[in-house]
Parts: sequence; structure tokens; C-alpha cells
Amino acid sequence: MDDRTPVIVDCDLYTAFGPGVEACWNGLLNNHAAFSDCSRFHNDKFSTALAAMAPGADINGTQEIPGFFLDYLSTTAKKMPRDAELFLASTVGEIEYIDNPERRCTCDMLLERALKVCEKDRGRIVSAACASSNSAFVSLNRHIRSGRLDSAVVIGTDYVSEFIFSGFATLRALARTIARPYDRNRDGLLLGDAASIVNICSAKKAAELGLKPRAILASGGMSCDAVHITAPMPHGEALSEAIVHALNEAGLTPDDIGAVIGHGTGTRYNDDMELQAIRRVFGERSVPMLSVKGACGHTLAGAGLVEAVVGVRMLETGLIPPQTSLVTPEPEAARYVSTEIRKLEKPRVLCMNSGFGGLNAVIIMEAVS
Repeated sequence: MDDRTPVIVDCDLYTAFGPGVEACWNGLLNNHAAFSDCSRFHNDKFSTALAAMAPGADINGTQEIPGFFLDYLSTTAKKMPRDAELFLASTVGEIEYIDNPERRCTCDMLLERALKVCEKDRGRIVSAACASSNSAFVSLNRHIRSGRLDSAVVIGTDYVSEFIFSGFATLRALARTIARPYDRNRDGLLLGDAASIVNICSAKKAAELGLKPRAILASGGMSCDAVHITAPMPHGEALSEAIVHALNEAGLTPDDIGAVIGHGTGTRYNDDMELQAIRRVFGERSVPMLSVKGACGHTLAGAGLVEAVVGVRMLETGLIPPQTSLVTPEPEAARYVSTEIRKLEKPRVLCMNSGFGGLNAVIIMEAVS
């Protein structure tokens, strides 16, 4: 590890399992799904009322959910120097206020709030649909390795709102039963709340600050097929390109990867595309794979950060959680997914995100030796 190697030194998250990394980690290990009926808005006209809502986030209207999440994340953010750059991953920011004449609504409004609450001097918003978190990781990885940055705070936050819920309902993407990524009988996704944070700095800066590295951000890759406004390129070519780019950047081969955390929304299009991309890259190898969305829902911009935090715990514990809600694997997925806890045989985890517009972003994390 050289001085400019990006290392993850701290992380936290708040999901439908509650506050803290261990709440989510234990939920995944125990094959629990954190869905319940959403009561934030009238849902009688939708095909489902289920969502993965963070307990405590709806506090009788005394504080907005984004503010609640930012307050929670600020404790971890403040552990980094004030000049650490803040990367905020968000798909829609605070678009709920766009029709409110008494509330200013710009694309940077949530970033301004985050900088103030987290006590940081500078930051940027990364909005790349549901690939936002990994896109932020890819960007800061290059900034740290080039010496342009030595420390950063990455935050991803989105929540289940009527605007988002009705949008996915209009696309007929919501599951009528339960979210079952990579299952033969899957019928859609379910949405979820999430607020996640990862503190990253160069190995040299970590040593200066007395911070112990928990994982290494080895590399990242991005691609965009732009084939459709919402649907991905069906055969996974663009996603596989992003995976190969990440592998090449780190000087790795597919055999070096111990597990894959997929985007795995539970929709027919996404899961089929991902499985084909994995087959393109890994060939006949049965690389262990899972998606966290069968447990805590599709958390939009926060999805990649939830996966990154779970990936850190996988590297630290040497365990791969089971695929939540899996009943009958899709034939193409049967070699990759499991309902059992497995051992992480190789100390590297690949995380994948895909978003509207054909966006793909991939990162590789590895254990600290």
C-alpha cells in the first residue's frame, strides 16, 4: 500500500433495520426483510403499500426526513478534517419542495445543508441516478490517487416519498408481493430509506490522523449505454465493460474477486442484464453473489453506499450474507446466489450499481493485509 492508496477508515448507515451498521448486517445474516406498509402518504391506488422505512425517521412532522438523516450522519462526518471534501450522492435532492412557494428548491440545496450540518468547507453533489454512490467513489478514488485530494466524506441519502413511489408505480416496476432479487418468480422492486456515510482518505493521511484503515478502495469503472431512458442494455455489454475497466485498473483478474454485491433490484430487466454481464466477465466460474435490496429495499442514490458498508463488513468478517427473500433462483443465477451464509474465500468484493439512462458504476474493495 503506497501513500496515495485510498483507504476506508470509518462508515455508518441508517436503514429500515434501524440505526447502525450492525443492525443492517445482522438483518442480512439472519435473512430478514425489513418491509412494512408505508403510511407516509395515501397508498390505496398503488399496486403495493410495502416499503422499507427507517424507524424513527417519521417524527411527527417536527423535522424533515433529509434533515433527520443528515443529523445522524454528521457524527461520523465530523471525525474527518474540516477541509475533507464532501461527496453527496442523491438522485432527487429535496425535489419534494419544488411546488412549495415558501421553500427554495435548487439542485444544490441539500448539499448546502449537508456542508453546514457536517461542518465541511467544500463539497459536490453527484447525481447519476441509482449509480450515484458508486459514481462518487469512482471520482474520489481518482482524486486521491492523483494527489488532488487526501480526504473525503461520501454521503448517500434518499427516502421513500410519494414522488418517488408514484414514479416507480407508473413504470410498473413495483413488486406486488415482495422484492426477490435473482428469483425466478420475481415481479419487481420495493423502495427503501437509507442514509449512509463512508470516510475515506489516503493511506498517508490516515496515518497522520491516527486512523486505522478498515478496507482499501482498489479501483472503479463506469460506463453508459444510453440505450433507453429507464431500461438497461439487455445483454449486459455496458455493465461488463465497467467491471472489466475496474479489474484492469486494479491489475486484477476475475479470479481475484471473492464476491459480488449486485444492484439486484428484483425487476426482470435489471437482474437479467446483471446476470449476463457477470457471465460475460466471470465465464463458468460460480462467483458468490447477493443483493441487499431483498432485505432493505432499493434505496436509490444510497444503494451503493449501503453496499459499500456491507462490503466492508464482508471483508472484515470473511462472511457473505445469504440472498434475502430468495425462494427459487433464476436458472442463470443458481450458480451465484444462496440462501446460506458462505465464506469469503478471496479478500476482494466487487459492488455494482446501474441507473436510468444506462449508467453503470462499479467499485472493487479489498481487505487490509
